[in-house]
Amino acid sequence: MTNRLAAHLAWSLWTLALCLAVAQVVLQISNQPVLHGVDRLHPEVVAIPGFATMGAVLTTRRPRNPIGWVFLAVALGTAVEGFALQYAIRALAIAPGSLPWDGSWPG
Repeated sequence: MTNRLAAHLAWSLWTLALCLAVAQVVLQISNQPVLHGVDRLHPEVVAIPGFATMGAVLTTRRPRNPIGWVFLAVALGTAVEGFALQYAIRALAIAPGSLPWDGSWPG
């Protein structure tokens, strides 16, 4: 993998992780009135940009070093998990049928 390709991939993963973190926060805020404060803002939302940025910077500078890729993987995995949790809460418990791919079967 060339340095340029590694940098492009790293910053693309950084963008994806931050977009998922923002979407998680938006869903969590929209879920908040119904949950009455049960599901407070999770601390990993703050960690995602830090891990993603550190991973992207390390990977851009040293693409062969696995630590940068690990940081990006942790950020992306945490972002996917947090977004999926808030999406599932919204789609299955709070407002069934309000989001696409909510688990309802056609028919």
